[in-house]
Amino acid sequence: AAHLHLSALFMNLIVGIVLCNFSERQDRFYRLLISAEKPLYGIMLILAGALWRASWTLAIVV
Repeated sequence: AAHLHLSALFMNLIVGIVLCNFSERQDRFYRLLISAEKPLYGIMLILAGALWRASWTLAIVV
């Protein structure tokens, strides 16, 4: 991604599309993604909560 001057997030998206749509093991990748979905959501929400700053939210409410 850095060599091509592209976002790492974008490159991961492209790799995911290629693996899930053009691989001989589509079902295996799909099941792996489905089984990892909820734990990844949990980790994402924990990290988002740790980085959340309540000050700007309170300014909107008040």
